[in-house]
Amino acid sequence: MGMEMKGQPIVQVTTEVDGLPVSVWKAGNQGSDVVLIHGGGVDSAMLSWREAIPFLAQNHRVYAPDLPGYGATPFRKGTGSLDFYIPFLEVLLERLGLPMVNLAGISMGGSISLGYALRNPYRVESLVLVDSYGLADNVPAHFLSWLIIKTPGLISMSYAMMRKSRVMMRWSAKSLLGGPELLTESMLAELEDAIADPDAARAFSEFQQNELKLERLKTCYMDRLHEIQAATLIIHGSADSLVPLKYAREAARRIPGANLEVLDGAGHWPMRARPEQFNLVLERFYSSLR
Repeated sequence: MGMEMKGQPIVQVTTEVDGLPVSVWKAGNQGSDVVLIHGGGVDSAMLSWREAIPFLAQNHRVYAPDLPGYGATPFRKGTGSLDFYIPFLEVLLERLGLPMVNLAGISMGGSISLGYALRNPYRVESLVLVDSYGLADNVPAHFLSWLIIKTPGLISMSYAMMRKSRVMMRWSAKSLLGGPELLTESMLAELEDAIADPDAARAFSEFQQNELKLERLKTCYMDRLHEIQAATLIIHGSADSLVPLKYAREAARRIPGANLEVLDGAGHWPMRARPEQFNLVLERFYSSLR
């Protein structure tokens, strides 16, 4: 399966990890290997990286996998945790023949990328963390969030409500983007298509159950960031309410040589909120590595 976006052909291939068919979007035929990892919730490779893939493919070989339960990769019970995702990524990159990569991850994908880089320091040339999970030790309104996650049926009910209500979908999307003016009708249609798939809700629900503990989040890499050896860029939306900017600033201070780029007015999804600015920041970073 393939498509063309902005003059760049994008091909969807399927590989296998532990018997699970994994969808990977590929583009570009020259330059360094860039692997883009999407986030949780209602997401997929194409949903988060739609604008970045064809832009980066002009100078790089780009790979964007759908994690289990997202996009075209089927859900399998027990796959919604960092304990699964990091070794899964190790095997996936071996299947793709990528011994050395430039990793970029958004939100949950940022924590997967971070965990991979810490376990495989000599296989990561560069690291890009976009509004990354794994930097904070709690979430806003942490106790309330914990109650919601632990209340049986509440999460699945909220997804069901979004499937039925465009108003609720718009509100959720606007909060992710950082402002109502950033939501387009085409983006809303993409989100509606994504949330129609029940697997995404199951995969992210597992992740939340694993990660959200009563007093803190299970995973916080902040105290290990000094171990990162790869060239690192942190991109963060100034209006991100899920991972406040202060965590990105502290991460940039702790990772040796890290650069921080703040996208003014963007929320938790800066590559869709400010795609042109985001792409230029990303390409400028990759150009500096040559």
